[in-house]
Amino acid sequence: MNRRDLGIGMGASLGAALLNASLAKVAKAAGPGRWMTAKPIPVGANEVIGAAVGGKLLVYGGLSSFVAQGLFWAYDPATDSWTELAGHQNNTHHSACVGVGDRFYVFGGFRKPADGQAVWQPTHAAWVFDLPSKTWTQLPPMPTARGALTACQAGDRIYVIGGSDIPPWDKTHAGMTLQWGGEQSAANEVFDIKTGKWSTANPMLQGRNHMKSTLVNGKIYVIGGRVGSAFVGASTSVGINEAYDVAKDSWTPMAMMPTPRGGLEVAMLDNKIHVLGGEAYAFGLQGTSNVHEVYDPAVNSWNIAPNMPSRRHGFAIAEIGGKIYCVTGSDVAGNGGGPATGITANEVFIPE
Repeated sequence: MNRRDLGIGMGASLGAALLNASLAKVAKAAGPGRWMTAKPIPVGANEVIGAAVGGKLLVYGGLSSFVAQGLFWAYDPATDSWTELAGHQNNTHHSACVGVGDRFYVFGGFRKPADGQAVWQPTHAAWVFDLPSKTWTQLPPMPTARGALTACQAGDRIYVIGGSDIPPWDKTHAGMTLQWGGEQSAANEVFDIKTGKWSTANPMLQGRNHMKSTLVNGKIYVIGGRVGSAFVGASTSVGINEAYDVAKDSWTPMAMMPTPRGGLEVAMLDNKIHVLGGEAYAFGLQGTSNVHEVYDPAVNSWNIAPNMPSRRHGFAIAEIGGKIYCVTGSDVAGNGGGPATGITANEVFIPE
């Protein structure tokens, strides 16, 4: 059985049993913390990404009628203010990003083909934005074109993992559609920040898309996502949680997320992983979510934290100054083309 078949089978045949096993590891009481609101982003967007860069939250992306909008804003928590930035000439949606110092790295994603087909065409794109100089620089392309992927920094390397791609044998499809959701990638490709070169590492155990990742104590945790398709209505949302040991180049299955979903976001506080929002049509979740679940790698268990005020998916997130900022995204489940706008909410979680 290949990874794609395994993923579909997991969603269909293991769903209830795995969900119950995962729920057994969830604490009964909500974790401490509270939410507050900050200044809304001036323009809301669907399918954005975000990262902390130079003490600011950079928000990039947007999707409307299959077109990547290239919206780009910077939020300064110190002044509670927004500044519009210039995107680059080859905008994408469903990309992955990482903030490293004063730089914002963007990998992969989808775009509408030049011939105008209403599809999500995966790209090899890799770019870096330098915040002090306000300039974009194109990087060597990823080995595998894919979108709805995730990226995570570990030292001088950025691990770009999973997503949806087109198999090399497929000469028919230009991109993903509601009828054909692509192949769900397990790729783990590594960008060296110092040399600018790519290499490959061991792939995930389960190929998937629309998942997110973060680093805790030398391990990259890749959580949630979809199998079977890149599109929420044609896919199976999963609670899969895999840990990649950077030093050993090996993967280990961990306790599953209680609420299976994709299009979610993650942030790390005090060596615990906060998993927020997303979308799914499974296990009682119908559409967008404001669920806030917290994974503790030290004990391999989940806790429940106060829900995010707004239901949404495809939003920007960053931890800055010990707080988690959640900005824009869509409160309507995806339909392929994407609504032209998203909510403008800027909601902040403060642990207590």
